[in-house]
Amino acid sequence: MGSPSAILALSGEGVQRRKAVFGGLQSDTIIIREKSVRLPETEASVLDVDFKPLSIKKQDWALAAVGILTKKTGVLNLEMLQLALQARFTEKTYLAAMKIVNRVFDNSAI
Repeated sequence: MGSPSAILALSGEGVQRRKAVFGGLQSDTIIIREKSVRLPETEASVLDVDFKPLSIKKQDWALAAVGILTKKTGVLNLEMLQLALQARFTEKTYLAAMKIVNRVFDNSAI
């Protein structure tokens, strides 16, 4: 398996479980990192995110990080994300998820 295009680093525990991966990453890999998470040495591009000013709860960080990934890279696009969320969730949950995604897209600091 090759090097990943993107990594979501949202907890120290997850990073510790996969710490061996980070040393082999190249600069074309993007890491979306919650600002308090410590990373091992890596050549990857790191985008630090503070979810607090965005009013995004911890249980929604992964969805918000995927939204950031969508906004900042070509790994997926907004239409793909919307279709995936629609396929996975009920209408009510889909709309709540899209509020989080839109909060990311509407924030000029990201």
